[in-house]
Amino acid sequence: MTLVHRARSTLAALSLACAAVTAVAEPEATWPTAAWPTADPEALGMDSRALARLVDFGTGTQMESLLVIRHGRIVCEAYYAPFTAGRRARLNTATQGVVGAAVGAAILAGKLRDAGQPALPLLPEVAPEERDPRSARITLQHLLEGTSGIQWKEPDGAPLRRGEYERTLDWARILLARPLRADPGVRYEADGGNMRLLSAIVTRATGQRTDRFVADALFTPMGITGFDWTIDPDGIATGDWGLGLTPRDFAKLGYLYLHNGRWDGRQLLPEEWADRIRQARVRMEMPSPDVFFQRDGWWTVPRRDIYLLAGYRRQMLLLQPSTGIVAVTTGRAYWPWHRFFDLLAATVVSNGAIAADPMAAASLRDRERSVAGR
Repeated sequence: MTLVHRARSTLAALSLACAAVTAVAEPEATWPTAAWPTADPEALGMDSRALARLVDFGTGTQMESLLVIRHGRIVCEAYYAPFTAGRRARLNTATQGVVGAAVGAAILAGKLRDAGQPALPLLPEVAPEERDPRSARITLQHLLEGTSGIQWKEPDGAPLRRGEYERTLDWARILLARPLRADPGVRYEADGGNMRLLSAIVTRATGQRTDRFVADALFTPMGITGFDWTIDPDGIATGDWGLGLTPRDFAKLGYLYLHNGRWDGRQLLPEEWADRIRQARVRMEMPSPDVFFQRDGWWTVPRRDIYLLAGYRRQMLLLQPSTGIVAVTTGRAYWPWHRFFDLLAATVVSNGAIAADPMAAASLRDRERSVAGR
């Protein structure tokens, strides 16, 4: 059962801003391992004119790429010059969602027990002898949710400076030696230190550096053959940032989650792991009219049935199970979340095919070529 099917039972409780779109079974799944197929928007119940407005939104907000997929088929793909198709984008903090997936893959492989497993015993060689006794209660789940309680900020409110631990081989020890600001599980604090520790844990548990484990367990089965990932001086793939993927490859991760961690007949994540993002309960403070929650590196907007990975300056992977949509943006500037959500919602007009509109479809393709400088 995919997340599209699971959405049926929850849509009645959702007040979606995209209005009257009810969940339907996705057409027979197509697996873009080798390449994403394409389709005219109207064939999948989408409005070419509304998609053109989304492309124009990207022009005014310094996007580098925009990719919209419905039911496994690309309906809109724009690359804004000088960014080009096939170029890898640095995903910044959206990397954290891939580390969250790596934890799930390690659990499926039997390398980790479950999300409730205590974290410190998994890094015995770096856990400091003198530490807050409450730290023994920190679990993988707390690290995944950003509720470990570890004080990532200095007493004056300044963030812990990356240089303090990125230039040393003892960065994990420095992070674990930080005092606890709150009991584990009580307070959310947005900081990449939690995901850095998870990357170290995945490396130790699997015997492979996180980037290599992810390549074997997730990327290769999905047909992702090229990526970049920053490695720190301690030989650990950075968990809070540093991954580079093409927009098309980034979209594959959303498609994997849309299908509950299953890819072309093979379970790459525990089925319940992909569904965890629908159960996010840790509320985030966001400058937006929407209410956001967080889990496993994903941000969720329940009233819109939206789940997304977000990186600095709007590197974004978005999925919406009720409509079967996966969308990717990369760029150089911030823009209002709700504005993009509203524009995306306006592109979906039906759960089935609508009348072909050759002129509108041609105009959309012209807009895609125009922003690319062609």
